[in-house]
Amino acid sequence: MIKMKNLKVDFEIVQRISRKILVDKEGKLRIFWGEKPNSIENVLQDINDAIRQGTHIIDQYQGLSVQIGKEKLLLPGEIQELSKVIKILQEVTAKFLEPQELSQAEQYSIRLSFQKCQAEIGRVTNKFKAKAQTRLKQIPPLKNKKGGKSGKVPIETSKATVDLFERLNEIEEINWGIILRTRKLIEEKLRIERIFVLVYQRLAKFLKELQEGVKNERLKRIVSEISGGKNNLLAGLLSIKVMPYLKRVKSREIQRLAKLSKYLEEGRKDRIYRAMEDAFKKIRPVVQERESRQRKKIKLNNQGKLFG
Repeated sequence: MIKMKNLKVDFEIVQRISRKILVDKEGKLRIFWGEKPNSIENVLQDINDAIRQGTHIIDQYQGLSVQIGKEKLLLPGEIQELSKVIKILQEVTAKFLEPQELSQAEQYSIRLSFQKCQAEIGRVTNKFKAKAQTRLKQIPPLKNKKGGKSGKVPIETSKATVDLFERLNEIEEINWGIILRTRKLIEEKLRIERIFVLVYQRLAKFLKELQEGVKNERLKRIVSEISGGKNNLLAGLLSIKVMPYLKRVKSREIQRLAKLSKYLEEGRKDRIYRAMEDAFKKIRPVVQERESRQRKKIKLNNQGKLFG
């Protein structure tokens, strides 16, 4: 059992992306939700899965806006749906507070509104929404025994409105935590990609130099920059602990960069070149993926204004 900042786990921690986002020796992400004694561990195979999960949950809460050509498609999330229901219930409550009696058309419209609200809030199971739905199902007749407006209806609709506001407050707290965690994951992914890009660019430069011919002193400096100095390129690659990038770092092609000093001592320029070339090719897919995504940068709403 390993303890890290009050979080006890039964696996070896090789990286801590945040207090509750840990990486095990296999490169899997161990994400913890909630606080003890009710915390839940979620194991994800790689960082891309974790980012997709986070953005999916955010979209479910905040809604999704998709630009297709000149058209924009808006898919409402739970926040927008609940806000719409709350507005309807507030309008119904206001009707009962007005002095004039309800017409037949208004009574029909109110009953229809209650049915729509029940259907809308019944999509996601939650204790606050369940309470609100129960209240709406048990709404008394719109008129009292004397034929006037019922005083109980606005009371029950107001209680249901409060329940739904409680759910919005809960969503705000949960969603903000997910935004922060997803941002941490995206930052780590971008850090990893920057390392790969730097190594890729430097290897490309060194390979070009070797093709044109270099003297031994220059070759020594190249080897030192790749795997010999304190802040060498290989050290940057070895700082990557999370899948799917860990698999690439552990590959024979990348690991062989550690042998460049040995090849240099043996005078084997051909092996140095081949090792650099193989590592360059192994890194290339990551760089290509990043380049293809340049026009579709990941963006997150970090203002915390979920409704209003």
